[in-house]
Amino acid sequence: MNILKAFSNELGYINVSNRYIELAVRCYEREYRDEPVESMAKSVNLSISTLPEDYYARVSKGYLVGIQSSFERYLLAFKELCGNPTENIEVYDPKKQNTNRLQWTLKACYGNALPDDIREYYHICNYYRLTRNHSVHSGDQSAEYKNARALVGNLNRALLKSGMCDRLDAPNSIECLTFDDQVLFSRTARILAERIYKDSKYNWNKILRANRESIISVAGTVSDDVRKRNTKIVNFLAQTYPAKNQPELVDCLQSFVL
Repeated sequence: MNILKAFSNELGYINVSNRYIELAVRCYEREYRDEPVESMAKSVNLSISTLPEDYYARVSKGYLVGIQSSFERYLLAFKELCGNPTENIEVYDPKKQNTNRLQWTLKACYGNALPDDIREYYHICNYYRLTRNHSVHSGDQSAEYKNARALVGNLNRALLKSGMCDRLDAPNSIECLTFDDQVLFSRTARILAERIYKDSKYNWNKILRANRESIISVAGTVSDDVRKRNTKIVNFLAQTYPAKNQPELVDCLQSFVL
């Protein structure tokens, strides 16, 4: 399973769990809002004496934690892919560099030519990353957070993927987060992950060398038939990389000797 598929699966599990929690919250609000929460909790063997007035915003903050953690794991997995473009830039070190891991990864993928739509997706993901951090660590809102909030308040929605913001009331401020915020964050993280995975320029020569033993086994009896051999190699690499329809890989295969 490639890293994009693994991330999509994990994100799907997180989204389902978040929807289940949201279902419970909405059912409570609709059916039991006026009931004493303490007695309701005891009926299902829970201990809850009171609910804070901002409990819904707190629940919504929790939705962001799982998404950010999963996206961070995806970025780490991408960095570990042999031949990925982050190998061509300075190693990420948050203590020395004024950047975050997503920003660093995008720099490796796009250089100084960041597409306009990717920039908007970045603003969304970065805002929710900082919102998650602030909700976990509390404290005063940093200048970085305030700037991120201002940027998502002026999104060019024409640049966003068609339909991704349909029927969503988001993004919201940290005090007013709702379920729609986790939907927007999840959708945007999924799109960015796919673009990073598919838009990147991979070092196919390095990848071929690193997988040489496996490729010899995959090529098997068709190693003398270049067309069939290359098809098998591409299909093998496609289990891990976006290897199909890659002209650079085709060129590398022409000089690749088993």
